[in-house]
Amino acid sequence: MSMKRIILRKRWSKTSAITSVFIVIFFLELYKYARQFNKKIILFKEIDEDTENKIILLWNPRAWKNKVIDSTVCGRCKFTTDKTKINSSNTAAVLFRSEQITREEMPPINSRRKDQLYIWTAGESAPSLFHLRKIWLFWEDKYVFNMTMTYRRDSSLYHPYGTVTEAYSSIQRRGFVDNPGKILAMKTKLAVAVVSNCNSTSGAKVRMQLLKNLKHAGLQADYYGSCFGNQTVPKGNREDFENVLSKYKFYFAFENSYHCKDYVTEKFYRNALYLGVVPVVWGTLKEDYESVAPPRSFIHVEDYSTINHLIKYLNYLNTNDTAYLEYFRWHTLKEYDQKQFDRDYTYCVLCKILHGKNLTDDSTILSSKVTKTLFTKNAYSSPFPSLRSWFYNGNIRDCLRTQLRILGNNTKIY
Repeated sequence: MSMKRIILRKRWSKTSAITSVFIVIFFLELYKYARQFNKKIILFKEIDEDTENKIILLWNPRAWKNKVIDSTVCGRCKFTTDKTKINSSNTAAVLFRSEQITREEMPPINSRRKDQLYIWTAGESAPSLFHLRKIWLFWEDKYVFNMTMTYRRDSSLYHPYGTVTEAYSSIQRRGFVDNPGKILAMKTKLAVAVVSNCNSTSGAKVRMQLLKNLKHAGLQADYYGSCFGNQTVPKGNREDFENVLSKYKFYFAFENSYHCKDYVTEKFYRNALYLGVVPVVWGTLKEDYESVAPPRSFIHVEDYSTINHLIKYLNYLNTNDTAYLEYFRWHTLKEYDQKQFDRDYTYCVLCKILHGKNLTDDSTILSSKVTKTLFTKNAYSSPFPSLRSWFYNGNIRDCLRTQLRILGNNTKIY
């Protein structure tokens, strides 16, 4: 066999191998999509066949406004703030907002029905509830809440401030997917911070100190909010607010707490990821961000020993478009490859549960796997021994510390 034929055969073999790999990848992706689609069809059919209407009572009207869910996806549930409905046989769940309930306003314990779920909800950070609002969760434990609904991923009902799925939908609407040039064309400024809570918690005080250190170290950033005496960012109009923020390359998504489990707020999602802005984060542990955020989509302050090192890196990204755009590489991922894709949240999950649908962590349901409902008619029980132990003691020690400080231009907390 001639040398030429040998070379051609090797090239053909290599090409065939590469083609085979692409074919395998294609069919794996197709299988993944088909599997997700099949699960949805099964679930929608089960939901459609269940015609019973469940009532969800929102005990604190100020905490919820105009709650509506898609009955074709979540099941038939209606929300009400009419407290007299607590005695209705169709009222399957009652939601109590921790920040707005008092012991005196709670329904009598001795009249509670065992087929009715009591759900404890909270939206603020643990130190805000504990130190600022003096909510110590002693009397709450006596009510034996069946479920929790908070921003923590280990809640019975996960209620985050935002999701990667929503972020992906937002960047699609803005035309950022596969169009990094559009992102760069919008950027006219370097960095921005918007802060109105200056010192209500120890975390809020450290946040202000960090931002002041950035400012004094010479970072070319804009600082808005009442804490900086500057009210020029539009208020009352979300679209104008977003248009201002989207001009910046970086947004300082600093929280008012330190190392509190899963406390990642709208600063990270709505003020940054949704707008094509890179969030520079501080407050929550890096691994907590990594659990919910797209890969390499944020910059964590604690990765830099000093403020000057952080500023040097931000300035480097400002002058290197290729390196900066790496933080938007996640835009090229398929929607079903995004973190927690297709996971249902809060009220939709609750409605499914009330209709007897068992849910897994990725919110998939297969009829063949449904052996029993998550809660039965005798579900008067609690999934944890103590609400206080779960919410407060289940946090890292740093979270509830009252004395936090930084030295000089360091980022380390003492």
